[in-house]
Amino acid sequence: ISEQPDAARLLMVQHCRLPEPLQATYPVPRFPAVHAPDKDAVLTIAAWLKKRGVIRADLSYEDLVNVGFIP
Repeated sequence: ISEQPDAARLLMVQHCRLPEPLQATYPVPRFPAVHAPDKDAVLTIAAWLKKRGVIRADLSYEDLVNVGFIP
C-alpha cells in the first residue's frame, strides 16, 4: 500500500465508505515497515501480566516473539 497508494484507493473507496466528494482526493495512509516489537516493551508487558496473575511463567522475548514471520 505504501509503495503504490493509488492501487489501494479502489479498495479503500469500496470498504471504507468514503463520501463521494473525497473518493478521488482522500490520502491513502502510509504504513511503516514491518518490524518486531521492542524487546524492552515486550518484557515489561510480560512482567506486568505475571504480576497480575494473567500468566504464571517467566517468558523470554524469544518465547513471545517469532521474528521468523518478518521479511
